Amino acid sequence: MILSIKFLKLFKIFGKFFLKNWIYFFLFFTLIIPWYYTVTASLPAKDQLYKQVGTFDYKKLSARTGYVIGITHDGKTQYFTCRLPMGRRNDCLAPREFNLLELYKGKPAEVLWFKQKEGFGSKSQRLARLEVNEKELVSLKKTERLIKGSHTDANFALGIVLVLGILLELGFKQIERKKKENDK
Repeated sequence: MILSIKFLKLFKIFGKFFLKNWIYFFLFFTLIIPWYYTVTASLPAKDQLYKQVGTFDYKKLSARTGYVIGITHDGKTQYFTCRLPMGRRNDCLAPREFNLLELYKGKPAEVLWFKQKEGFGSKSQRLARLEVNEKELVSLKKTERLIKGSHTDANFALGIVLVLGILLELGFKQIERKKKENDK
């Protein structure tokens, strides 16, 4: 009985703290963690990449998230993404190259890939290089450039959100201060 009363008191205290500071928890899990995994992402050395050989395939996910590249080997298809931890789209080819997906379907293909951390215990199979029908569609240099560019983009996005968050916090404090002055 005493333990349950202490637990309820602790729960009330934590509940009040969480309700007052929910935005910080939200930002931490939706912005800070993906930002961290984006800026710490790097392309492993070529000898540390996995290799998958088979026939080219792809799977369209949605208009918002794009498609994933697949390699079919022994009747099983393994899918790869080009999405970064803070990104939404999985696309590996530029928009003008989407027609190549259907053109190359079923052709011999080779993928170099690595395990990319995306969150606590979450990993994806990140495509590093794609060769279909002896033609390189995604190069290691392109992947390296995209990963390094994502570092800058993530830092910029975090900076914007933090500045806006600080301005909003200051605005709310100003409104609260004026409200207290008017109540006097």
